[in-house]
Amino acid sequence: MAEVQQMNRMSLDTICNFVVFEMNPRLHPELLDEWEFTILPDVCKDVRKLKGCITYNWFASVDQPRQYICQEIFMNSDTYESYLISEPYRYLMEYVSRGRALVGKMGREIEE
Repeated sequence: MAEVQQMNRMSLDTICNFVVFEMNPRLHPELLDEWEFTILPDVCKDVRKLKGCITYNWFASVDQPRQYICQEIFMNSDTYESYLISEPYRYLMEYVSRGRALVGKMGREIEE
């Protein structure tokens, strides 16, 4: 029992160092299938392999059909900053920018 208590205490100490970030892009409808079935699985798999990544998940918004929320938790600011210059992050940002550009070309967002 003492080992479990020590482990819980260590976990609580570590939690204080977490970096949590949320991102919620809103994408053009034409990109949703590619985003959900190709982009997100690939990016999630690659980011989860990065040093210091504790969890990396995307969730579809219930209220906004084209909006997704990303939950990113990293061990500390150094590992989070490494993520921000990683290939999966650059790939993701390029895709999100492309989605916003498509919306911009139409002059307004499409209402669902």
